[in-house]
Amino acid sequence: QVEGNSASSVTIAINNLNTTAGQAALYLQENSVTKWALGLSDNGGLSKADFHIFEDGASSSPRFTVKDGGNVGIGTASPDYLFEMEGASPKLSINSTSGNPEIQFTDSGVDQFSIYYDTGSNYLAFVEGGVGSHLVIKDGGNIGAGTSTPDGTLHVHTATAGAVTAIGSYDDLVVENS
Repeated sequence: QVEGNSASSVTIAINNLNTTAGQAALYLQENSVTKWALGLSDNGGLSKADFHIFEDGASSSPRFTVKDGGNVGIGTASPDYLFEMEGASPKLSINSTSGNPEIQFTDSGVDQFSIYYDTGSNYLAFVEGGVGSHLVIKDGGNIGAGTSTPDGTLHVHTATAGAVTAIGSYDDLVVENS
């Protein structure tokens, strides 16, 4: 426990004065066995300028890395991009506990495109910012281009064509045009 009661900051410093080798790290142990370590390490040729989190404390394969320039890696010690995941079968999960999950693509803070899941209507939409949905994939597989309510397997709608209803077994392709 570290406490302070002054106007100045309370800090803990871990300082490796050897600039050519070693680690500056915090080890989390159970029964004197290191379970996790976090800090700067040159294990396996890693750069001491990068921050790492290791599962076993001595590995040259960190679980999490923040490169000295800001790139973040999960499962990689050398992320080439702002965020990079690496693994045998990496998956990214976006779990919304309420509302509709969305991935936004912005340019200088302006929403350009989104991939949006409407939890109430059960569809995935590719949306242009300020314009609306261009492509919708409904629960069950129907695809709508220009419509969020496809009547057939593939429903293409442009402009103001009026109402079209797919008929029975002839609903594989519905095209509306004005």
